[in-house]
Amino acid sequence: MANKPAENQNQGFIDELMGFDPTQVAAFNEPEQKSNQNQNLYKTNPLKVDKSVAPDGHYHAKVRIIYNPYDMKMSIVNNAHYAMNDADGFFMVDSRLAFGDRNCFMFKAWKKLHFDESTDKFTVDGKPYTKKEWGDHMFDKSEERFCLVQVIEDANQPDKVGKFLGWRLPKAIYDVLQAKMHPTDKTKAPQDLMNYLFGPILELDVTPGPEDPAAPERKQREIKYTLCAFESDPTPILSVTGEDFFNDDERDMISDYAAAKKVLTDTKASAKKKDEAMAKCKELVEPLKKLMQKAMDYVKENAINIVDEFGYHEPNDALRARTEKWIDIVVNKLQNPQTYVEETEEKKSEGQGTEASTKKSAKKAEAAPAVEMPENPTDDLPF
Repeated sequence: MANKPAENQNQGFIDELMGFDPTQVAAFNEPEQKSNQNQNLYKTNPLKVDKSVAPDGHYHAKVRIIYNPYDMKMSIVNNAHYAMNDADGFFMVDSRLAFGDRNCFMFKAWKKLHFDESTDKFTVDGKPYTKKEWGDHMFDKSEERFCLVQVIEDANQPDKVGKFLGWRLPKAIYDVLQAKMHPTDKTKAPQDLMNYLFGPILELDVTPGPEDPAAPERKQREIKYTLCAFESDPTPILSVTGEDFFNDDERDMISDYAAAKKVLTDTKASAKKKDEAMAKCKELVEPLKKLMQKAMDYVKENAINIVDEFGYHEPNDALRARTEKWIDIVVNKLQNPQTYVEETEEKKSEGQGTEASTKKSAKKAEAAPAVEMPENPTDDLPF
């Protein structure tokens, strides 16, 4: 009788096992790891498109580039950062070069090697380098620009339609924005391409780089945005669901104002037409100011602040210490931070033979019963 409870438990285990659903094995149901990708960043990589959506292999979509509602002057955000590897893996640190501060500690460290004129060579990981070559090899700096977009159409990522997202602004598009919004020819009027009410759609046609068996990385590295173009008609922002944000009357006002402005800039329009257009514009100014405020408030409620998200971030104490250790190994010791192992005082003594070891033992015996401090206090730092 004493064994019956155990027998019952065993039988219960067998019954459970025999009726066990094999899909419930814990190892098959580990929680999915969260992506490290920034969910607020809109990506338009043609190498990720579905061929059924884009048979030509290009990334096709339509977006509106719009002002940053938190600070319209900061609607294009510059960022510069250095990518590094050490014994603990990959990490990055932002650089103050993003806003022209050449006192950036990373930049000053790079300069120390880059402008070294010595032709003497040293070897790291079996390869010879001058100091300049070593610095240029190790310091990996990237510079990027970011802006805010609303996705208007995207068959590749339909869940993004209507969303306000940060976008890594390609140089080809930046150059077009600069030419139209800040023309060097002062006889040309600036175009307000980021306006919430009157800005045009940017039609994306992003092409992959060339197929090159000798250098397959070119397909990713040489992605081009040269086929992208701004449409001519003004398109007000949408709601975040991808539906019209403004009602019919409001959209009519926006269209009427845009049409009147077009007449005013038409050199072939008659004086009468221009007078009528000017009167229309004046009539609509106050109602449109309210629509503009309505749009700005809505964007602010639903969009990130791209300065906070993608702008310069001062490194915290731990990151600063890790970066300075990387600089010390690369610039002062001329070693690879991924493989460099710092010598401790004890290891140095071991390398000096029995006599050094004996002297060190005697020194320990004479010392007070306290923890021995290293000769150089910095050797005892945890970083």
